[in-house]
Amino acid sequence: MRPLRGNRLMIISNGAAPAAPAALALDELYARNGKLASLSEETLSALAAQLPEEIGCGNPLDLKDDATPQHPGAAR
Repeated sequence: MRPLRGNRLMIISNGAAPAAPAALALDELYARNGKLASLSEETLSALAAQLPEEIGCGNPLDLKDDATPQHPGAAR
């Protein structure tokens, strides 16, 4: 497995399985002493402007199982 670059990470999941990808990523992150990145108000506002209302903006970010190709791009 590749080493982490830095010690903070944002996890984005498409919800293909109920929270499973995000949960596995969180487990691995914590096993490596990593931390979830804190999102600034500016980042949260930018995400909210680009994503559908039913997607709660935070970290981890679950784009739900009906995510379009544009949704992950909004989180970059």
